[in-house]
Amino acid sequence: MQSLDVPVGDDQSRAMSDAGAEQRPAAADGVRGLKALTATSGSAALEAALLQDYARTRLRGIAVTVAMLLSAGIAATFVMPPLLVALWIAPALLLHGGLAALCAMAATSTASAPPARIGLVALEAACGLAWAILLGLLATRANVDPAIPLLAIALVAAAYGTSRAASLPAASFAAGAPITLTAVTLFAMRGAPVDLALAALCLASGIGCLAHASRLHATRRALLSSDRTNDRLTTDLDAARAKTTKALRAAEEANLARSRFLATMNHELRTPLNAILGFSEVMKDEVLGPMGNRTYRDYASDIHASGGHLLSLVTEILELSGFEAGRYELREEPVQLTRLAQDCEAFVRSRAESRALQLTLAAEPDLPPLLADARATRQAVINLLSNAIKFTQPGGEVEILVGWTAGGGQYVSVRDSGRGIPADELRGLISAFEANESSIRRAEQGSGMGLAIVKAIARLHAAAFELCSTVGRGTEATLCFPRERVMEPRAVALPRADIRIVSPIIAEPAATSGAEVVPLRSTG
Repeated sequence: MQSLDVPVGDDQSRAMSDAGAEQRPAAADGVRGLKALTATSGSAALEAALLQDYARTRLRGIAVTVAMLLSAGIAATFVMPPLLVALWIAPALLLHGGLAALCAMAATSTASAPPARIGLVALEAACGLAWAILLGLLATRANVDPAIPLLAIALVAAAYGTSRAASLPAASFAAGAPITLTAVTLFAMRGAPVDLALAALCLASGIGCLAHASRLHATRRALLSSDRTNDRLTTDLDAARAKTTKALRAAEEANLARSRFLATMNHELRTPLNAILGFSEVMKDEVLGPMGNRTYRDYASDIHASGGHLLSLVTEILELSGFEAGRYELREEPVQLTRLAQDCEAFVRSRAESRALQLTLAAEPDLPPLLADARATRQAVINLLSNAIKFTQPGGEVEILVGWTAGGGQYVSVRDSGRGIPADELRGLISAFEANESSIRRAEQGSGMGLAIVKAIARLHAAAFELCSTVGRGTEATLCFPRERVMEPRAVALPRADIRIVSPIIAEPAATSGAEVVPLRSTG
């Protein structure tokens, strides 16, 4: 069984969802306001983000920096007096501690204040000078050749300092330049070819470290810029999702209100109409005795006919509303399409004979049953037959065809020899509550919803529904059921000469010369 009921939550969950839907747009608007305020400041917000990134990066590496200072100090005690090393390491630790404290404040600040940037660059320069002083002490006070310690400390300190300060280019230069320049100067003052080569190596290494820091800065700048764009898109997406949820909830509530209204109108309209039909039938048939005036009996007949017409309109409106709201539940069972077509033919035969129409049925033998909703399928075929009878002039023909499709499914087709419908008016026939001015209203008044109901039934069965009409020659309506609904499918065979086969995929009735074909598919 295939159900299309629309689930509706209880009142409490609906109220909570509505409250959330109302709060989410407000929160999204607040965040979007902050984003707009940030955007107005241009690159200032991005510079503030880069400053925060620099501060966090420096704080994460503070332990490594302290370890490097202590390691360099311990190693220096082997080639220099320990007191001199202590006089160097104490101020160096204080400078790096001050840098860490200022970075901690900058990491939590959302503003890129110039004093904070200047202070960080100054402390980075002071820390770089501290390392440069160590290089000078090694060159002048060491009791061994200081070439290797100078080179090692210069390369490591410059590389680490510039990479850690890459998010702030000025700080990166201030951290590495004093170390590199001091090392180059000390090696150049020694004058030996090897020392000059080491000086060139230190200079190239320093330039390379600064270039690497510049690339890191560009990469981090691009990443932070993309993050801000992603945040803005996420905020807009959340706001759109909240609005969509609210609109969906409103649609569900409107659908529920319509369902309740239709249920109420179903009772309020059918009850008095049934009473009108019953009493008018008693009066026109003179069940309780003859009426003295024949005009009264004619009035009773007119009342009964009008009430029946109104009841049929109300029934179509309620049924179509149920289809559109997805409340119709298929009751699938084996259906013999040929037998169903015979029943529908018998149901409308008296109406066709009253209009002097010839009604015929041609069906391919031994068709296996379909898995379909018998009531809905019967209603679809009767609607097609009713339209064909309505639009065909007296003396015309209405033909019912039942058989195999080219894809192994089954079809039922209703063809008439009526006046036909122009292509520009054909599409309006399947729209609910729309009647074609030139054809329907000239033929017979109706609700204009018969074909819309057929389309809805076809969609529920994953079937195809098509119309083909030629002005002055007639109209053909075809309902094709897919192969999957045939309970005993057979291999696809060539069409028989005496039975016209319609493909459920293409499903285009054979077009004659000058015919205007407008396929109107309704696939599930």
